[in-house]
Amino acid sequence: MDTPTLIDLHASLANKDHLHVYINTVKFEMFLFGIDWAGIQHYKKIQDATKPTEDHYLRFIGTFSKTDDSPMPLDTKDECICLIVSMFPGSSFRLVHNHYLQSDIAFQSITGYEEFELEGWDEETSISVCYS
Repeated sequence: MDTPTLIDLHASLANKDHLHVYINTVKFEMFLFGIDWAGIQHYKKIQDATKPTEDHYLRFIGTFSKTDDSPMPLDTKDECICLIVSMFPGSSFRLVHNHYLQSDIAFQSITGYEEFELEGWDEETSISVCYS
């Protein structure tokens, strides 16, 4: 078999509860502050302090009032829109120089969040590229 499934690796991995124990253990080790808004803020601070700019993936984190355009403090979540822009600097460069762009608003990788991704056609390589 070319592509083994989890059950092929070990019969106990067919049990979703058993598998979640492994996943949650790793998740809590990697994301001590969780994977919610506070966890993202923490990861952004670590990224900005420890990684060179060209390796930054979280480019912007902010909250905006639903009633006006004034920025709000990052810890304010009531009646606001929380915005996260995730994109490597190289993708930003390619995005700015692209002539064909589309947005996939059906994209959903995290339950409970409204997400979209920006894609485009790279004429130089003739492939579809996901920018953000």
